[in-house]
Amino acid sequence: MVDMQLPKRRSWHDPRNFAGVPLLVVLAAICQLSPGRGLDVGGISILLTSATPLVIAAIGQTQIVLAGGQGLAAGSTALLVNALVITHVSQNTSSIILWSFLGILIGGAIGAANGLLVGFLRLPSTAVTLSTSFIVGGVTLGLADAAAVAPVESQTPLELLGTAAPIAIIAVLLAVSLVLDGGGIGRRIRAVGQDGWSAIDRRDGVWVTLAYVIAGLGYGISGVLEAAQTGPTDPLTDGLSLAEIYAAVVLGGSVPYVRQGSTFGAAIGALFIGEMSYGASLLELPDYTAPILVAALLLAGLWRAGAGVGKTVLLEPPAVPITRLPIVWFTLSIFCAVLAIIGHASALFRIDPLILGFAGLLALAEASVVVTGHFDMSLPAITAFAGAACVALSGGFDGPLVWLIPALLATGTAVGIANGASSLVLRAPRVLATIATSHLLEAASAIIAITAPYGFAPSSLMTFMNTTSSNPAPALYCLAVMLGLGLSLAALPTASRWLRRLTGDSSAQEARQVAPILHAFAGFLAAAVGIMLAGYGGSSPASATDPFTLPSLLAIELAGFTIGRRGGNPWMLVLSVPLVVGLDTLMVALGLSYPARVVIMGSLLFASIVIQGLDVLVISAIRRPPRPLSPLPDE
Repeated sequence: MVDMQLPKRRSWHDPRNFAGVPLLVVLAAICQLSPGRGLDVGGISILLTSATPLVIAAIGQTQIVLAGGQGLAAGSTALLVNALVITHVSQNTSSIILWSFLGILIGGAIGAANGLLVGFLRLPSTAVTLSTSFIVGGVTLGLADAAAVAPVESQTPLELLGTAAPIAIIAVLLAVSLVLDGGGIGRRIRAVGQDGWSAIDRRDGVWVTLAYVIAGLGYGISGVLEAAQTGPTDPLTDGLSLAEIYAAVVLGGSVPYVRQGSTFGAAIGALFIGEMSYGASLLELPDYTAPILVAALLLAGLWRAGAGVGKTVLLEPPAVPITRLPIVWFTLSIFCAVLAIIGHASALFRIDPLILGFAGLLALAEASVVVTGHFDMSLPAITAFAGAACVALSGGFDGPLVWLIPALLATGTAVGIANGASSLVLRAPRVLATIATSHLLEAASAIIAITAPYGFAPSSLMTFMNTTSSNPAPALYCLAVMLGLGLSLAALPTASRWLRRLTGDSSAQEARQVAPILHAFAGFLAAAVGIMLAGYGGSSPASATDPFTLPSLLAIELAGFTIGRRGGNPWMLVLSVPLVVGLDTLMVALGLSYPARVVIMGSLLFASIVIQGLDVLVISAIRRPPRPLSPLPDE
């Protein structure tokens, strides 16, 4: 048994929890002293107004972190409420009040659903909130499509308020954060998460649920305020990012499973991030400057919070028994029966084998990370960056591909190594490091698009991906070889024994040590898919990864992996990937829209996580009946 440290306890009023205060003062002084760019009362009001949604979201997110969990549905919940308000509110005051109230309640309901599953059923919060974010995102896409077809004009509610209102709102929010820090509710939420994973039992479920409800209400209020600020615009163009929210939380001294900080400090950190973004605009810096600064701030905050934490701190999820029966077995049977009933089996014969290969590689990439109990949020960004760089830097010519393809594959591998080493160097959960990495890669893609805006892939790459009536695409053989090698490596006796050891109680250190290798493998595969997608579509695949991300996650969940716990069987992907791609193909044949397909597959992912989690609970109870029920592992 490896001796694991518990998260470091720190009083909420510890000075280290208020790193945002000096940063905020310095940045305000820089903006004030900039020639011709000083802040007056109106400028301060605008700055505070733009920062208010982030402040509220950071306050809510901190409660989840203090309670010992993750909240990956933060940005999507705020966007859903934003879209709901924008698409339904009319110009009268009663409509504004009604839909704003309903939006806040919906945010609270989403938080309550997550909290009940995490707090009482002991499901891993990373998996639960990730699946929730996909479902919520699909609904938001549907609302955005409706808004594009029939936009609803509405007035901006904040226009009715004076310049002093934002100052008063921020003052109230800071007072609320202080109450949460020092009040009875805040102390109880903090106590739940102080003893790490294994000490929480169901008696604490009500406080875990309350933390998620507070967070959900905060996301809802943030969405309403964003709608109030932007008015009738596309709700998907500007929204809160997880990197911004977690950067504010980290500035407040809170890092999941590492340290507990201050809600008030997170609110101050959110004000600094809002001022930083405003300052970048004020100084007329490029649009990608703010995302780079936010990602750097998140990484710096993780490094600072992890300083002094012992090497055996519990960053790796504790092992739990592998599920007895991968869901893919009975799901495949149900799917075949449905096809026979509705008579759409012919749709499966129209599956593009290249699409099957792309989904398989991305599923194998994510599975290689999930097998260690973690989740890589940067793989879609690696794929998009590799594709965009391949198109832009080649200039549409074949010659540069000789050095460009190896360079991009090496870049994806290097990013993976950095992600895997984050828990060794930064002493922080890898999911937060990969969120920062994703933000940096998105900024890098934007820089490439600006500096080398060529929009067509080289002809040789398109030929490599082209299927003719007589011959399959050459890339199909490449995909088959890569998938075969990856699965064959997992089938080696040494690898099989290692996968079985990952389910042992003493394997946390081993899982952490091999993380750079597995993340490197995942980054390599993600970059390879990005390059091939560039040739497949013939242009920069900025959003081409979106249709593959959710199916890949659903495939690994059906194959017996559970996001947030160690172990799994990669060979089950041979069944689950075709099943998921076939399901998506069937939904297309039935005429379902992309948002509807996202909601359906997100719901299936959610159901799979619940089924896998409950199955693990049953196995744990059978094997260790005398021990109190412990929470499922989390990222």
